[in-house]
This record gives sequence, C-alpha cells and structure tokens, in this order.
Amino acid sequence: MNCPLFGYGYMGKIRYAVLVQPGLLSRAGRALGQIRHGGRLLVVTDRTVARLHGPRFLASVRRAGFDVDLIALPPGERSKSLATVRRICERWARLGVDRRSLGAALGGGVVSDV
Repeated sequence: MNCPLFGYGYMGKIRYAVLVQPGLLSRAGRALGQIRHGGRLLVVTDRTVARLHGPRFLASVRRAGFDVDLIALPPGERSKSLATVRRICERWARLGVDRRSLGAALGGGVVSDV
C-alpha cells in the first residue's frame, strides 16, 4: 500500500479525520504537526497498543514538540463503559482541556468506541 487511506469518521454531527498508512507511527508527529505545531496532545489508547506501538508513536510526537498526556485503558469490552468515559473526562477537566485541545486515538476497538 503506497498511498494513505484518509477518510472521515462520524460521531453524530462530529466529523473526525482517520489516517491509515504504513510507517505512520514514526511520522505521527509530522502528520499532527500539520494540524497544530506542538503543544499539548491528548492520547487515548489501550495498554496492549501502548506497549506494542506507544514508544515509536510517543517518540515521534515528542520530536515534533508535543507534550503528551497519555491515557492507556485496559483492553477489552469491560472498558467500553460510561465510567471509563467519565474518568477520561475528569482527567481532561483537571488539565483544563477545552475545544481547542488536540486529541488522538491510538488504536481501535475500545479506543474508537470510547
């Protein structure tokens, strides 16, 4: 696959970008830097994805000047709950997150459902 798959996901009226491309983890900082140059980056992932792919992703976004706040959820269906969403929202509220904050979901399944 030489060209990226780029599309949009929808959650109600909210549209969000989806990018899938070989080697993207190592270039994630550059890709996110096209949206915003550095600053805080909120990342939600699960523990398995964080262990397997987190180091490469985090190194890339940190090189691009992002200060990362990472939330790694337990993998599996039990994490797909309103309690999990509440914990994420409470943590982000303590950080002063607002609608201008940049967020990224690393992975799918639990992460994309929450």
